[in-house]
Amino acid sequence: LQPQNSKTDRIWRLIDILNWGETYFRDKNFDNPRTEIELLLQHLIGCKKIDLYLQFEKIVKPKELITLRSWVKRRINREPIQYITRSSEFYGRKFIVDQNVLIPRPETEILIDVSVEILSKKNSPTIIDIGTGSGCIGITLALEIPSSNIIAIDISDSALSI
Repeated sequence: LQPQNSKTDRIWRLIDILNWGETYFRDKNFDNPRTEIELLLQHLIGCKKIDLYLQFEKIVKPKELITLRSWVKRRINREPIQYITRSSEFYGRKFIVDQNVLIPRPETEILIDVSVEILSKKNSPTIIDIGTGSGCIGITLALEIPSSNIIAIDISDSALSI
């Protein structure tokens, strides 16, 4: 996977990268090699998984290839995809994440479910999100319980800058 820089360079289509990436990640002993390259490509070109296959003939730009090559190197070193793409889903919403915050976990969505069930019955509940990190808990509760007052704090300035 090299960027174009001469007349002999290969033109990479989405399908070419999908096939190359699946083989590459399989050779590096990843459990779900096709999923690895699909997720990286989805974030790279800003599309859904289905679009990778509907637009499989789309040519990937040289600048995008450079970014993808960097992302693949990071992923081969087992860096989480969420940190590479700076994005994580939580409760159906996208949140910005990086190495300064924890990646939201699916199990934490249970906390939201229980909190919404209990706190929705209260009049303007005040909720304190200590160690807010990405803010996914506080923001989600604010959106799910519009009458709530949210206080989100973190000791890390780097986390708060997210």
